[in-house]
Amino acid sequence: MQKGFEGARMMGIAKRAGVGHPLLHYHFNTKEALFHHVVKEKMGLLSAAVQVSLDDSDKTLAEKLASAISSHFDFVRTHVDYIRFAIREMEKHPALFETAKSEAQVKLKGIVDKLQRELDAAAERGEMPATDAELLLEDMIALNVFFHVAMPALKNIKNSVIDDSYYEKRKKENVDLILHRLGLPQGDSILVKNIVK
Repeated sequence: MQKGFEGARMMGIAKRAGVGHPLLHYHFNTKEALFHHVVKEKMGLLSAAVQVSLDDSDKTLAEKLASAISSHFDFVRTHVDYIRFAIREMEKHPALFETAKSEAQVKLKGIVDKLQRELDAAAERGEMPATDAELLLEDMIALNVFFHVAMPALKNIKNSVIDDSYYEKRKKENVDLILHRLGLPQGDSILVKNIVK
């Protein structure tokens, strides 16, 4: 992630990992195979975090969405170096992401289809306007990813301290923005407030 795909060397990776180069080569024949493994693992973690939030049948739609947005925010915060790396490398080496992209599209389709059914049902009940699930997920990704990727610039611009409480405030704001757009209960709702914490 620090050196990019072109700059990284298997021998250097093995040394940083504290394993012998032959062992790394045994498990991952090529740098491309190692790259695919890392991308697949991160995408699996991300989809699992969002999927678990949306699958909880004991929660309202607003609670599920608040939980999914919060989980995604926390994932991006924890893995921001990977996110920056992926954005940079997708632009330079799009072919490297083809396998991961295909797998992600299958996982994403399941999430989008399930979410779309719930959004349609809520719209039919008059709880919210008709909403496209794919665009909703894009909004969530855009809000959460931009904030974290832009953080180095924000730190230089802002005069206040950016600490854990600032991140929590930003997470709550992202949840509220999306729930407000949908006309669903926002941070003032005790249940939604508890999910965001």
